[in-house]
Order: sequence, then structure tokens, then C-alpha cells
Amino acid sequence: MTDSGVLLYSLVEQNAIGCWNSHLPFRKQNLDIVAKDDITLQFQSGLKVYGNHIWTLSSRLQNYIVDEVPENEVNYRINVGRISDLLRHSRCDLRQRPTDLPSFIYPSHSSQRP
Repeated sequence: MTDSGVLLYSLVEQNAIGCWNSHLPFRKQNLDIVAKDDITLQFQSGLKVYGNHIWTLSSRLQNYIVDEVPENEVNYRINVGRISDLLRHSRCDLRQRPTDLPSFIYPSHSSQRP
């Protein structure tokens, strides 16, 4: 999670990176995809937020499982990106929302979850 409260996560089945602004309710309309690439984001096995950068480790695990790892192709990648660039114009872009949003916390007395 970023210092500003945006959760970034791997979407392995979509070869993508998703986001959620934790100041908003955890609902589908508040989630977004901020990066998608069927080559460089295959099977992301690690994702780290460090400062204003996101680092991911991806591999072509599906080839390894069936014992067909091509030696003349890139099979493992370390990807890095600037978080502000990834979030720009997404639902998680804090510049497009009021800055005084409270952190979203479910009331302890309610068993209803959105």
C-alpha cells in the first residue's frame, strides 16, 4: 500500500496490476486496472511498493510447468514503474478526488458489508 492509502495488487489471471483507494468503500466501482501487459506481466509472483515506485517480479511459469522454457527468450522480468504515472487518470488517482475523505472503516456494530 502506498503512503497515501492506495492498495496495489497483482491480477495474475489478467496479466495486470490493480488498485484500490482505501479511502473509499471496497466496491467494484472503486477498483481499477492501472497496468496490463500479456508479455511483461505474466505470472507476477511478487509486488512491492517502495517510495513512489512499484516493483514486480514476473515469470513465464506456465512454460516451466510444462517443461518448455525457451532459452532464447526472456522468461523472468523485474519491472519497475512510478506509482504516480500508473495511477494517473485511474479511479485511484488521488488528485481527482477530494483530499478530505476519511479512511473507510466498517462500523463495528454492523454485520452488513457493502
